[in-house]
Amino acid sequence: MLVADMAPKIVLTYLDLPGRGEIVRLILSAGNLDFEDKRVTREEWKHLKETTPMGQLPILEYDGVVLAQSCAIAKFLARKTNLVPKSDLDEARADMIIDFIKDGQVRIAMAWHRTGAEREEAAKKLFTVDMPEFFKTAEKLLKQNGGKYFAGEALSYADIGMFDQLEAINWPDHPFMKDLPHQEERLKIINQYSLLGDFLDRVRQNPGIKNWLDKRPVFKGLSTKMAPTIKITYFDITGKAELLRLILSAGNMDFEDIRVKKEDWPALKPTAPFGQLPTMEYDGEIYAQTNAMAKFLAKKAGLAGNDDLEELKMDMFMEFMNDIFSKLMGVFAKSESDKDAAGKKLFEEELPAMLKTLETHLEKNGGKFLVGDTLSYVDIAYFDLLQNLTWEDHPFFPNLPHNELRLDILKDHPSLVEHMERVKEHPGVLSWLDKRPTGPK
Repeated sequence: MLVADMAPKIVLTYLDLPGRGEIVRLILSAGNLDFEDKRVTREEWKHLKETTPMGQLPILEYDGVVLAQSCAIAKFLARKTNLVPKSDLDEARADMIIDFIKDGQVRIAMAWHRTGAEREEAAKKLFTVDMPEFFKTAEKLLKQNGGKYFAGEALSYADIGMFDQLEAINWPDHPFMKDLPHQEERLKIINQYSLLGDFLDRVRQNPGIKNWLDKRPVFKGLSTKMAPTIKITYFDITGKAELLRLILSAGNMDFEDIRVKKEDWPALKPTAPFGQLPTMEYDGEIYAQTNAMAKFLAKKAGLAGNDDLEELKMDMFMEFMNDIFSKLMGVFAKSESDKDAAGKKLFEEELPAMLKTLETHLEKNGGKFLVGDTLSYVDIAYFDLLQNLTWEDHPFFPNLPHNELRLDILKDHPSLVEHMERVKEHPGVLSWLDKRPTGPK
């Protein structure tokens, strides 16, 4: 924050939209500097243009001195508000990030200025190739710096610039990008990058930025977009709904956890799409089938992979989980005379072999996650499965024969045990485990 005997008089002049002026507004707000946010109409700009240093907006008046060029203004104000990284190398990295952002803006502008068939083709490339590459590189750069900020160890002007850019791309009603073709592709890019999603949330929590987002007259964007109403309905057990609850918690998405009593279920059953639980109400519409809902929520939470091949691998692991469930349910379906032998075979042969296969895939991918290099919903799904499989007080599994073998099923699979601990350490997952009314902790 600026320290001075008298606060400077600051006037920012720009059009009544976010654009190049928004990074300046955000930096001023993050630094808790009072400023006049002067917004001119396009008609007013025609008469004002000749009075500006370079015939462009935004311009900044700082104690009577008029400055131009948004990046130069941003850097100047960042110095005044302690938003420049402390070391020279980190400052150079921050400048590198700002230049990278400008490269992304150029790609957007190139598509915007096309017409006809060329515009269609350019927009498709922008939202299916260029911007996904931009997001992927941004997440890589963020990860290289520790995952919290893009340069140094605290919020800087580079983070604010990237925040502004990512929010603009994901604002459904952006005054320019909304008119480009392939809007569905544009708006789903962020879903693949959970680290960037966490970054956006982190920047939003800065008190000055949060205050600005709440009061700015245009461009509410993601910051004030109404969150969807989500309700998960199931019995008061873990079961098939627990994966949904865990994904929502890992994605920091609010939801209503509705638990029905078995005696109330017959009256509710006709309202369920397939006469089964769990169901999910998402903005007033009711949906069913656990894996379908899990994949949908994973995409919303940024837990569904970075590309089509990763998504394919995740589908593969979910199918494999269905095979494991089929083995378990097969023993329950056996007659009492056959159940003992089937249970022994399940816990001594079939499940260990399947878990070995799973462990091999995990180790082949580096040992941390099943797909890619970040947490995904398949990691959460197998965490849930294995936690329930080794839960001593599980409401159903203790009814199977050879329960002692079940409880010791992971003794020869240390990589799976480590994987479970890694998933459990995720803040959202851990928070849910601590507060859920039923299930192992």
